[in-house]
Amino acid sequence: MKESNFPVARPPLRKIQCPDTRF
Repeated sequence: MKESNFPVARPPLRKIQCPDTRF
């Protein structure tokens, strides 16, 4: 789950795909 490495700065679309992005 490297996606979590990306900050919330990414578009909300990422949040739907990987909720871990909220970190």
